[in-house]
Amino acid sequence: RHRLVQSPFIEQMQKLLLPNAEATFVTDDSDYAGQMMEVLLNEKRLLPKLPSPHYILNPEGYGVSFFSELWKKKGKNIYLLSFCKAGL
Repeated sequence: RHRLVQSPFIEQMQKLLLPNAEATFVTDDSDYAGQMMEVLLNEKRLLPKLPSPHYILNPEGYGVSFFSELWKKKGKNIYLLSFCKAGL
């Protein structure tokens, strides 16, 4: 699969982020959430904003989309990951 959140993307993204800037990632796929977590935790210049396990399951008040509503109706979970760039 062609997933956006992979090491080359994160390396480029962190170069553009200002110190202490936040990056939020959301998916309905548990395997992809795990892959994103692995990639993000391996990037030393990004720090998790959430306590372990570093994601919120089915976040309240995050926002809605056609697909988020569809997946919720089908009983799928939504994973929200939040990381910030380490301050200099």
